[in-house]
Amino acid sequence: MKKYKFSYLLISFLLLTLLLSGCSSDSSFQAFNVSGTITTESLNKPIEGALVSIGYKTDYTNSEGVYLIENIKKGTYTWKVESQEYNNLIEDINVDDNLIIDGKLKLDTVNAVITGTVKVYNSSEEYSLQSITTSSNNIKSINQA
Repeated sequence: MKKYKFSYLLISFLLLTLLLSGCSSDSSFQAFNVSGTITTESLNKPIEGALVSIGYKTDYTNSEGVYLIENIKKGTYTWKVESQEYNNLIEDINVDDNLIIDGKLKLDTVNAVITGTVKVYNSSEEYSLQSITTSSNNIKSINQA
């Protein structure tokens, strides 16, 4: 009786080992990493503190604009980048390997304020407009020199 019990346990152990080794090679159980750099669209400068999300996982970009989201299972996800001063970036991605996804954000100028000196030239005279402060909706002051 002991001999059959030992054989039964040995066969069960071998079958379980084969089953587990077959599952570990299946990529649907693997997890991948998604990383990249988020920069400005026009100047290509890093954006610090942007929130990058994939599914339910998130990371903030560091001072160099770099993020890393780890342990993402194989599948299709929405990749989203959000930052207060820039337009959001959203796209669908297919994760089936480690990915590097870079993003360039466009400046959101809805509440921008611009100050400085503007020089206007024509063929006969030079005009200088100084102390200009503008917003997206109105011009607050213009002094002609």
